[in-house]
Amino acid sequence: MKQSLAGTLDLFHFTTLLNLTTFSLNGNYLNGSVPAALGNLTSLTLLDLSDNQFTGAIPPEIGRLTELRYLSLSMNQMVGEIPYQIGNMKKVRFLDLGFNYFETPDWSRIPTFPFLTHLNLGWNELNLEFPHFITTCLNLTFLDLYGNNFTGQIPESLFTNLDKLEYLDLSSNGFQGPLSTNIPNLSMLKDLCLGNNFSGNIFDTVSHIPSLQNLELYNNSFIGEIPPSIGLLTNIRRLDLRMNRFNSSIPRELGLCNKLTDLDLSCNSLSGPLPPSLSNLGNLSELRLSENSLTGVILPSFFTSWRQLIWLHIQDNEFSGELPSEIGLLTNLMYLDICNNSFSGSIPPEIGNLQNLDELDLSTNNFSGSDISLFKSL
Repeated sequence: MKQSLAGTLDLFHFTTLLNLTTFSLNGNYLNGSVPAALGNLTSLTLLDLSDNQFTGAIPPEIGRLTELRYLSLSMNQMVGEIPYQIGNMKKVRFLDLGFNYFETPDWSRIPTFPFLTHLNLGWNELNLEFPHFITTCLNLTFLDLYGNNFTGQIPESLFTNLDKLEYLDLSSNGFQGPLSTNIPNLSMLKDLCLGNNFSGNIFDTVSHIPSLQNLELYNNSFIGEIPPSIGLLTNIRRLDLRMNRFNSSIPRELGLCNKLTDLDLSCNSLSGPLPPSLSNLGNLSELRLSENSLTGVILPSFFTSWRQLIWLHIQDNEFSGELPSEIGLLTNLMYLDICNNSFSGSIPPEIGNLQNLDELDLSTNNFSGSDISLFKSL
C-alpha cells in the first residue's frame, strides 16, 4: 500500500489483527527493524514490506507464518543471515529478498519449497557455493542470484531438475568453470544471464533453446566461434556477448534473428566483414561491435534498414571505405562512435541530419576534405 507512510512498526498492535491474511506496506518510507511480533499473524498469506527503509535482521519468528504464499522484503537495507526458520514456509510461492545486505546462512538447514515459483536473492552479500536447496524447488520459473559473491561451479542438478525455469540470472558472482551440456533441458527459458567467469564453448548448447528472448553472456571466457546455429534463436531480442574470447567471423545466420533490438559483440576477437544479412535486423536500437578486428565496408543497406538505432558503437576495428551518405537516415541516433578505424573519403554532409546526437566521435580515421559547416546543425 503506497501511502508515503513514514516511521517504524515498533508500536504496531499486531495482536489485534490475528485474523489478517494480507499485510502490504510496500513503497513507503518505513524504517527501523521488522518486529518479531509480526510472527503472531499466523493467518497471513501475503506479506509485502518491499521498497522501504527497514534495517536490522529478519526475525526468526517469521518462520511462524506457515500459511504465507507471498513474501517480499526486497529493496530495503536489511542485514544479517537469512534465518533458517524461513524454511517453515512450505506453502510459499513467491519469495523476494533482493536488494538488501543479507549474509549467507547454513543452507543445509533450509529444506525445499515444494510450491515456490519465484525466488529472488539478488543484490545481497551472499557467498560460498550455490545453495543446494534451490535445485530441489522443482516448480521454479524465476531465479535471480545476481550481484552476490557466490563461487564454485553450477551444480548439474540445476539443469536437470529445474526444467520449468523461464528466467535465470546468475550474473555478477564468482561462479566459474564450464557449463553443463544439459542447458537445453531448460527449454522454457526466455531470459538467461550468465555474466561470471564461465568458460568453454557455450553455443553448442544455448543455440538449442529457441524460446530465448534475452541472452547475456558478458564478461566470461567463452571461446570459439559464433556458430551458424545462432540463427535458430529467432525469438531473441537482446544478445550480449561482450568481453569474451570469441574469435570467428559474424555468421550470416545472425540476420535470421530479426527481432533483435540490442546486439553487443564488443571486446572479443571477431574478424572479417559484416555479413549483408545484418540488414535484416530492422528492429535494432543498440548495436555495439567495438574492440574487435572487423574489416570491410559499411554497406548503405545497413543504414537504410537500421532506422531505429539509438546507439551505434563500432570503434576500434579495421573498417574501411567511405561512410555511406545513408547514415543521415538514422535520425534517432544519440550515440555514434566510429573512431579508430580506417574510414576514408569525405564525411557525408547528411550526418548533419542527426539532430538527436549527444555523442559523436569520428576521430582517428582517414577522412579528408570534409566541410566543417555540416556540423553547424548538430
